[in-house]
Amino acid sequence: MLYYVCKICYPLYLLESVVYEKVKKVLTKKRLKSGIQKASTIAQTSCLEGFHSVLNHFAPKMIVFSYPGMYIRHILAAIHFNINLNRDNKIKKSDGSEQVVVVYPKFKNGEATVKGVKVEADFQKYETFLDCQKNNHLKKELEDLEKITPEFMNTMMEKQSREEAIKKNVERKAMVVEDVPPTTAVTVRVPSTGLNLSEIVENPTSQRAEPHCTLCGKPMKGHKNVLDCPKNQHSNK
Repeated sequence: MLYYVCKICYPLYLLESVVYEKVKKVLTKKRLKSGIQKASTIAQTSCLEGFHSVLNHFAPKMIVFSYPGMYIRHILAAIHFNINLNRDNKIKKSDGSEQVVVVYPKFKNGEATVKGVKVEADFQKYETFLDCQKNNHLKKELEDLEKITPEFMNTMMEKQSREEAIKKNVERKAMVVEDVPPTTAVTVRVPSTGLNLSEIVENPTSQRAEPHCTLCGKPMKGHKNVLDCPKNQHSNK
């Protein structure tokens, strides 16, 4: 929202200036105000972007997985992200302070950024899953997963018969393309020739219009012999 400014504390000529009106027009747009209302007041979207990055490691988009495989990979990615989200920083053994690292991003033009060094990620949950799978403790879960697995998409659609597809293909190839002339005549003039486009099409032997001098209006052929043309008088001088 825009805050109202006291006219006594703020100069009146600035409130009525062109710059103020332009800034006010930009800040009061409906799209901007609706976007500000939708912005999260609890956390930034960087956490969500981090989860999407972890999910791309577990389920890369360039590889095709089955429905159970994709479902399980999403679960593993969510568990791994939630467990390792708020990891503590490493502690120095010498003085007990938190360990940090200093980096220099290019966009900061030499300004440093200090980051805390996190402890190693926890992978103990995966060992638990593998042990359960080896001991067949997930048999019931596998049966439940098979029940919710949908059929392949190509099996759920009603396929067109082979005879009908061939018939449509033959009919499409047998269609005759007709040239539909325009309902009204269109006159297009070609500037370089001085003729209409219809005249050029009907009479291909039409010659290009003879060039003339822009000053005296006489033909350019043999124009150097025209003494009363200002262009020749200037060159003779």
